[in-house]
Amino acid sequence: MLRIKEIVIVLLILISASILMGCTDIGTIDKLEAQKEVGADGKELYDHITIDNDYQNWSYWPGKGEFEPAREPHGEFVTTYVSNTSISSIENKDGNMSAGSIIVKNNYDDNKELVAITAMYKVDGYDPEHNDWFWVKYLPDGTIEAEGKIEDCNGCHGMKKSNDYIFTGILTQGIPEPVTGTPNATQTPTSTPTPEPTPRPEPTNISIWIENNGFKPYGNVEINMGDTVVWWNREKFKNPRDIISEDGLWDEPVHLNFMRTFNYTFNETGTYYFSLMYNEVGSRQEITVI
Repeated sequence: MLRIKEIVIVLLILISASILMGCTDIGTIDKLEAQKEVGADGKELYDHITIDNDYQNWSYWPGKGEFEPAREPHGEFVTTYVSNTSISSIENKDGNMSAGSIIVKNNYDDNKELVAITAMYKVDGYDPEHNDWFWVKYLPDGTIEAEGKIEDCNGCHGMKKSNDYIFTGILTQGIPEPVTGTPNATQTPTSTPTPEPTPRPEPTNISIWIENNGFKPYGNVEINMGDTVVWWNREKFKNPRDIISEDGLWDEPVHLNFMRTFNYTFNETGTYYFSLMYNEVGSRQEITVI
């Protein structure tokens, strides 16, 4: 009788262990499923960053926070989230983000209302010419507004190709600033160091919207030589617009369909004027390059 009880106890222990192992395996499978890589597909990526892994629980880009000042096409403010696979590349300054990295930006208007969600996802082998970035823009409800090898995204971010197409932060080890004005052994105490020339600001992108039959910001815009102006058609009723260079920077009016952009880099100082064809409001833009 005692022998039978011992056998029953052993069987119960084995059954319990089997059940626990089964639960562990299921949990492991679920965890791996949540961490699986997704393809270059906007819907699949959206499900991954909202259902499988809520991106708003991810870390901010190191050194950044909520509602950072931004410029178009990302609105007035952004909050930048990075996946766990991205953190080490950023903190180690590897020069390039690793495959599988996901960067998600909440785009806000001047009232800090969410107007769009933009994401860049590095898919190994997807687009080697542009460092394999897959781009996607969602409306707040998850509707896909644009996805794939978006020409405007590759063009704008291409200005930071050496930084893996990223504006938010530097991915390479910094170069130490040279020490100036320190006398060396051959200098006398009364010698005056030669002043260093004032460096020009690093070229950047300046976004100008086209909406309500005019430019935004309206009037004069001052930029630095080497900056690139990005005109972006955001007309409420999705009308196309044609930009005229009154100074002949381009021969024919530049035609922009809704949500399309046009870039121009200003490499000479001066004042330039632009207007919209068939613009009954008479909006005229002045850009001063210093």
